[in-house]
Amino acid sequence: PQPPRPPSSMDLLAGPRWLMLALPLLLGVNASTVPVFEAANYSRLVKKTQNAALFLVQAPGAQDTPVLHVAGDAYRRGYAAGTLLGDSIAEFVGPVIDRYASSLLPQVKLNGLPDWLQAAIKESRKLAGDAVPKILQDALEWVRRKQRGYVLQASASNNIFEEIAGMAKGVCDSFGEEQCNRQLGGLDKFTERLERVNFLPELIRMSCSMLGASGAGTVHGKLVVLRSLDFGAVPFANYSMVVVHHPTPST
Repeated sequence: PQPPRPPSSMDLLAGPRWLMLALPLLLGVNASTVPVFEAANYSRLVKKTQNAALFLVQAPGAQDTPVLHVAGDAYRRGYAAGTLLGDSIAEFVGPVIDRYASSLLPQVKLNGLPDWLQAAIKESRKLAGDAVPKILQDALEWVRRKQRGYVLQASASNNIFEEIAGMAKGVCDSFGEEQCNRQLGGLDKFTERLERVNFLPELIRMSCSMLGASGAGTVHGKLVVLRSLDFGAVPFANYSMVVVHHPTPST
């Protein structure tokens, strides 16, 4: 596929300009008082690789927002993202998640979990150090094994796991074999860890917010629906970005 083109306002439909429109709608504020910026006018290319380009949108008075464009099938899109964002991905799913394990585990509702896992999560509230991240990973692994098959059945192309596999490979290739093995435990273990982190919303049973706009509420008059997974604050807010997919047909 051709390298992704620079983002336009339509590419960034889920990006910050629409969030600025969404907020006054939710709060009942006149949208005309909120500035709306054309994201393409405030974007700069940070770096690019085959099938991907990373931009940074820096609009006046707004939080800087990374925007990643990825192209190709699911595996290639994941690989490109892993290549460009290797350090950030490895940091987030590794030490960042581990540091916040003690605040994440208390959010887990124990009903429906096996007795051994309930006991471990209760015990984690009294522990410190490396034991707490280990319990979080054990809990995520239980959810992964329980639900992975259902996800596979629900997606005929299994794109999410192809994308994760590509992302893990991209990170490891950008690191080199020695660093991948030393820091990430090797490709297979890192792929499993990436999968586990993606089941975190299921473990702590996160909820979603919804927004719908149409007619005069959108630039094209058509319906726009936004579903936002409510991750909450740190560590997730510190790693927020917009990802624009340019998939090949049937992917």
